[in-house]
Amino acid sequence: MWKEAITWYGDNQIYVLWIVIIVLLMAILSLSIKGKKIANPKLLNFKFKQKILNGEKLMLVYSISVGAVVDNDVSERRMTVEVNGQTVETQTYSFDVVNLGEKSFNEGDKVKLTLVDVDDVGNVSEPAVVEFVAADTIPPSLPSGFGVNLVREDFDVEPSEE
Repeated sequence: MWKEAITWYGDNQIYVLWIVIIVLLMAILSLSIKGKKIANPKLLNFKFKQKILNGEKLMLVYSISVGAVVDNDVSERRMTVEVNGQTVETQTYSFDVVNLGEKSFNEGDKVKLTLVDVDDVGNVSEPAVVEFVAADTIPPSLPSGFGVNLVREDFDVEPSEE
């Protein structure tokens, strides 16, 4: 009897594994539908939306760019990043850099980016400043599968009186 059970299990391991995965997912889904909080389960270490699973704010990623330098004697560029009134970093870039990379902010953060050009003797330009509140402005994807099909023809005929 045990030999047959072991042989059956060996032949059907993939099916048994899928059943276990489905049962666990259904249990987690059932608990979350009933309003019970699941504290970051170790078995399923992925996040549908960080904001929903553990109450954290949504992270928004911004690409930062600038035009080419105007003056020939500029030797470097310096960008300061302030978040909610606190300076979080200052970065120095080469004079020819126009793509300043990506920065991540929490949804609702008040962001202030300040950029100055510095010439070869240390003179600093007036600052270029960009201020914004980080907000999710990316709309959802276009719905797919939306369409219309002709299913039949009907004639609009008045019934005759006989």
